[in-house]
Formats: sequence, structure tokens, C-alpha cells
Amino acid sequence: MIKRFIIAAAVLLLIPVYGCSAISMNKSPSLVGPEIIRKAELAPNWQMYQLDVQMMGSTEFPILLKLNDGDRVDGYFYLETEGNLDFHIMGNSVIYKSEATSEGRKVTSGRFSFSATQAQGSTYTLSFHNVDGEKQTKATAFLEVIYPASGSIFTPLEAK
Repeated sequence: MIKRFIIAAAVLLLIPVYGCSAISMNKSPSLVGPEIIRKAELAPNWQMYQLDVQMMGSTEFPILLKLNDGDRVDGYFYLETEGNLDFHIMGNSVIYKSEATSEGRKVTSGRFSFSATQAQGSTYTLSFHNVDGEKQTKATAFLEVIYPASGSIFTPLEAK
């Protein structure tokens, strides 16, 4: 019994030393990711998320909203750094689209509002796409989304 305890303790002590030594705490520059700036309940029936989304060139970052039929969503976004991005909202089809072009038209901000419908489905995708692929420019966008408390929001934990 004591022998098993000593072996278990030795293994537990060695795991942090050997098992985790290869894990890097630095994010790769190719990763995209959100930073939740603020999350708040607005009255008992509404909630709000404010996110900073960082993307390298030619990457896309999706945010999923699970909504009920008739739920209303409002929000806005703006580009915080240099770069060029597209933003669109999709249900079963495109609901909102703000596109940058290679001819110099840049998207710097936008406001959106929509109501969930049964025809569009129950899951909506809000997507940012950094279109500065050749330059590998890092773009940071701010996003605020206000939606019913009965809804849910999901972001990727890590993108490759």
C-alpha cells in the first residue's frame, strides 16, 4: 500500500517537470482568437458580449449564435488596427454582408440588426475574414453583440 502511494506521488511530481515542458505558453502568430472585453446582463431578458478578435492575414474567425424563432440581435463592429476585413452574418443564407475589396475599399465599421426566423434556422454565424493575405497583416476588430438571454454564443477555443 505504501509502495503504491510512493509510486503515485513520484509520477504526479514528474508530470509537471517532463510532461508539460514542451507546452509553450506563447501564442503562435497564425492563431486567431477572441478576448472577451465585457459580458453583461442587460435587464433580465438580454445579454451583451464585447469581444476583441485578432486575425492574421487570410484567416477567418466565426462566432456562432444559437437563437430561438423571433429573437432579435443588434450589434456593431469596428476595425481597431490597420488591415482590411470582411464581415458577414449567415443563417441558412446571407443576412448581412460588409465586404472589403482589393481595389482599396476598406471596411472599418458596421452596424447590424436582424431577427431570427424559422426559415433561417436556429444557428447564425457571424464571421470576420482578414483579407490582407499577402501582407500577413494582423487585424484586430471590436465586436459588440446584444441578444436575448435565452440565446447562446460560441467562439472557437483555438483555430489553426
